[in-house]
Amino acid sequence: MKAAQAKRSRLLKQGLLGLVLSLALAAAYTSSLIVQRQQKLREVSRYSLTWFASQAALEVSQLQGVTAEALVPGSGTNEADVQLWLDIVMNRAQLFESGQVAEFVAASAELRAIVAELRRAVHDGRAIMEGPATPGRLRRLLALFEELNAPMSRLASAANTRGGVLVAKDQRQLGNLHWLFAAILGALTLCAFSLIGALLWHNHLLAQAREKVEQQNRTLKKRDGELLSQNARIVFLAHHDALTGLPNRLMFHERLKEALSQEGQGGGIALLCLDLDRFKQVNDTLGHPAGDMLLQAVAGRLLGCVRDGDVVARLGGDEFAVLQRGAGPAEHASGLAQRIVETLGTPFELGGDQAVIGASVGIAVATSALCSADMLLRSADLALYRAKADGRGSFCLFESSMDEQMRARRAIECDLREALAGNRFTVFYQPVFHLRKQRVSGFEALLRWRHPDRGLVSPAEFIPLAEELGLIVPVGAWVLAQACAEAATWPEEIRVAVNLSPVQFHSPGLVATVRRALQASGLPAHRLELEITESALLQNSKTVLATLHELRALGLRTALDDFGTGYSSLSYLRSFPFDKLKIDQSFVREVMHRPDCRAIVRSVLGLSRELGMTTTAEGVEREDQLDQLFRDGCTEVQGFLFDRPRPAADIRHWFAPGANWMVAAGEPDPAGFPGIQKAGRWPAGAAASLQ
Repeated sequence: MKAAQAKRSRLLKQGLLGLVLSLALAAAYTSSLIVQRQQKLREVSRYSLTWFASQAALEVSQLQGVTAEALVPGSGTNEADVQLWLDIVMNRAQLFESGQVAEFVAASAELRAIVAELRRAVHDGRAIMEGPATPGRLRRLLALFEELNAPMSRLASAANTRGGVLVAKDQRQLGNLHWLFAAILGALTLCAFSLIGALLWHNHLLAQAREKVEQQNRTLKKRDGELLSQNARIVFLAHHDALTGLPNRLMFHERLKEALSQEGQGGGIALLCLDLDRFKQVNDTLGHPAGDMLLQAVAGRLLGCVRDGDVVARLGGDEFAVLQRGAGPAEHASGLAQRIVETLGTPFELGGDQAVIGASVGIAVATSALCSADMLLRSADLALYRAKADGRGSFCLFESSMDEQMRARRAIECDLREALAGNRFTVFYQPVFHLRKQRVSGFEALLRWRHPDRGLVSPAEFIPLAEELGLIVPVGAWVLAQACAEAATWPEEIRVAVNLSPVQFHSPGLVATVRRALQASGLPAHRLELEITESALLQNSKTVLATLHELRALGLRTALDDFGTGYSSLSYLRSFPFDKLKIDQSFVREVMHRPDCRAIVRSVLGLSRELGMTTTAEGVEREDQLDQLFRDGCTEVQGFLFDRPRPAADIRHWFAPGANWMVAAGEPDPAGFPGIQKAGRWPAGAAASLQ
């Protein structure tokens, strides 16, 4: 019995000893795990926060490097790469607002300032990249982030210091825990069941920790998916227009090169470039949201005009392009262009408003001579320019002569700029005669261009080009100054009339330019007359009215030029302050042959009298025209019947004693104009133009 009890006791002791040894081994193993965990914790504590801050500084530096590469021509890095790294830095900046990093930043005013500076830089950088594509915006972006180098280095250094403090703290805590386990080891033999319970509790905690880790893994996977989606969106936006979803210029150029490389496999290539007509008017009257809706609607209609395999792209603004594959003969491309013109000419419904626009299309068909993407685009642009010049709302097929014409136009552009810089312009003057007073009442200043090779260039050839290039404003200011200076040397009763281009009239410095010309020349303001065409009055009536009143406040006179042509409206005469109406020469030329022209001239003359305005008839070339205008009550006349436009040095004879009289002395016959004095009282040079 005792032997059995001893055996059981021995077995129990052995079991307890085994249990104690097992617990001791477990404690030793636990201690080793603690040491390993301590080492891992040291690495994690040291590098989690430190890595985050260092990574932020590295990404800012990487953004600077990509931006610098994008500034180098031919580096292969473009603004899309810069935008991608800017988005990465922006995401990194947002992560400073949560977790242990946010607590770390909140503990220091300096770190808060650094993070705030980073956020401001990201915000300003996005504004730069989302703004207009100006040539210097990448340099501004680079300069903006270069200022963050030192602050980001201080942030990384502070994070490293903070990590060291955390490591030391965790080391002390783990050391205390290690000694606690060593103390418990002596009592494990008495509390085995408690230890087992503690181990079970520990396993429970591990399960919770494992669940948290799995949850974090799921969160990270979700964020990875979001980042992949964002990257895909960035790639899409790099090759597509954000408003219409159509391919942008970059992608269209790639598709065009790809199509040209495959042309030999069958089918032809046609490129159609088109501009929307009157799109600016929609933006100005209905607002930019309506303009965006219109562009989206245009994109939809264009897609409905093409076939599968064709490419429709928005190149920018109101400019679109269509790549027609397998186009065949040029007639097929012309048919597509006709469909586009007709489709886009149909009214658009824009949120309750209706917009009517049009389109001009230029077509270039790939040939052996037009075999590159750049050549096709350039040729289609030239054809588009011709289509718009022909009246818009039409299409034009590229011809080789267009290239020659464009080169000639560019040559004229260069010559025109050189003429302005080299003072090759001159001013001619044509006399204006007062019929009742029977004398010269003034001269109209007319711009002429003496080309070194072509001689005198017609104003009809270079004035529209000067308006298009924006050169008309400085050229017009020069003409105004020259005319005022010359008129200041004339007799006091003689006025000078200067034409204002619509572009010049709408320039913000017009009134100041006129004031300077008067002050510099010393010409009294009442001797200056500014002639304004009706086309200058079509837009911004309030602004036009204010400008006219400012000019009138200077004391000068204003004349409505070419009245009766273009957009004539009686509301102009009621709303705008004019002193004179100038009857266009197209009516004067036919006044003796067409009753409608005579009726129009008489109506304008009668209307002018009722409104208290004087009148000038342009283009008088025959005596019967002069006699009829005199009978109808016209105030003044000018034309080749009296004299051609001449340089300032050649009009001095009009100021000689008695030279101003254009008819014989005495009162004119009420029955009609007494006739032109052909000899005796006409100055030399004037009689020749009358005989």
